[in-house]
Amino acid sequence: MSDIEPVVKSTSSNIPYLISILLMSLLGVIGTLSIVLLRPGEDNASLYISVASFVLPTTTALMAFLKTQETHLLVNSRMDEFKRLISINAAAAEELARVKGVAQGLREQFTIANHPLAEAVILPLK
Repeated sequence: MSDIEPVVKSTSSNIPYLISILLMSLLGVIGTLSIVLLRPGEDNASLYISVASFVLPTTTALMAFLKTQETHLLVNSRMDEFKRLISINAAAAEELARVKGVAQGLREQFTIANHPLAEAVILPLK
């Protein structure tokens, strides 16, 4: 399987993962800072937990989606490569069958033409 290389070669870039982590972390920081600024004198522990319970699972789901998309692209590129190889193989098999047919026809013509009874029996029938 080392002869087959995927069409999409650089799907494992970490940039989308880093951007999603950065944006979701920024969203968590903004949510926490807004709670601190809007409610400075109260106990905000439950609100901090609410922000974290929103940001962490959403980030995890986003990372899983990105990994799924990367895997999907890799599998599709491999399938496209296999389809291309199968079509090349089918075309080669058709050409081989055609060449075998031509060779068989030439062999039969040569055998009939050199046969001692060919002129008397078979060739007049054509």
